[in-house]
Amino acid sequence: MAFVAFCGLRTGDLRLIARTVLPKIFLENLHLHACEVLKGRRAVVLTTLPRLMVEGFLKEYLEVGEVVGAELQVVKGCYFTGVISWPDKQRALRDMVKAGAAIVNLSNVHHHQLSAKEESRSESSKMPRNKYPKPLVFHDGRLAFLPTPCEMMAFFMWIPVAIPLAVFRIAMGIVFPYKISIFIAVVTGIRFRRAGDGKSNGEKKGVLYVCTHRTLLDPVMLCSALERTVPAVTYSLSRVSEALAPMRTVRLTRDRGRDAATMRRLLAVEGGLAVCPEGTTCREPYLLQFSPLFAEVVEEVVPVALDAWLGMFGPLAPVAAASGALDTVATASDPLALVVAASGPLAALCRPCRWPLLPLLPLCHYADWHQAAACAGR
Repeated sequence: MAFVAFCGLRTGDLRLIARTVLPKIFLENLHLHACEVLKGRRAVVLTTLPRLMVEGFLKEYLEVGEVVGAELQVVKGCYFTGVISWPDKQRALRDMVKAGAAIVNLSNVHHHQLSAKEESRSESSKMPRNKYPKPLVFHDGRLAFLPTPCEMMAFFMWIPVAIPLAVFRIAMGIVFPYKISIFIAVVTGIRFRRAGDGKSNGEKKGVLYVCTHRTLLDPVMLCSALERTVPAVTYSLSRVSEALAPMRTVRLTRDRGRDAATMRRLLAVEGGLAVCPEGTTCREPYLLQFSPLFAEVVEEVVPVALDAWLGMFGPLAPVAAASGALDTVATASDPLALVVAASGPLAALCRPCRWPLLPLLPLCHYADWHQAAACAGR
């Protein structure tokens, strides 16, 4: 299994995966009591996992001093052969322990000094998000589930069905109007939930819909929720995503004057415009920083909280090596998906009890929304 996983893989790719994909998996399976034991102590971790896979996570999130693990053989300085050399734990421990320190039972073949008692995995032992050693804001990876053997078997069995299903869903979304395409999406397994009507009180300069940027499909989800086309402005978008988008997309230049003129023109012509935070997508329940420009070019700002629950595929996050155009394909390939959109005036965001779908929106911190909009309006 290790040979299949690592043979021919670039060292840089593994470091990228270890930094952006694996922390989420490790944190979700981290034992709460084990983390509390390590807190505030200099720890040396010995593991049979490849060192490059776990070293970054252990040092960044748990502040581990040293990591000893299996080493992967490399050829030509940048490719893994798939051959693993296992560490000598006793020798590694001797080298790391300070001179004069006692080592108990080092000759014992059972390695009692290196092993910990395995405890039952209960709900109380799971690490809650609010106790993470470090907030997990950005992470990467296409799979929305832990790739266990059984689930990976189901994944590969789903692939022959996923490809034609994705083509069908995307084609129906482009060809048919929103009311029909939403019905087709529901029939094929994509569910929609909406809170708020998104209606504006004034039409003098149009309405700016401010999205949370959970995925690259946020503007598409917004159009589906409103059942009308709303153009979107982006800082970077692949040509494939532009071609597949059912609404108009306009690129911004990061030149304040030119971007303001572009947004005012679109608002005057279209009557509405969708905009996301600067930077990249964030799949975790955090609100990224917005440019104050959006509060200067429009009279009415409508915050829109969007989220997407995917059972099999996840959208691409910021630092992935793959193309962001795969977001559309990944979402359309999911067997069952839930899309939630909630919009409303700023005054209503501090009173979430009025919104009937609040339990479906754990990502939205309404006070943060209000504070972000107020800061941008200064």
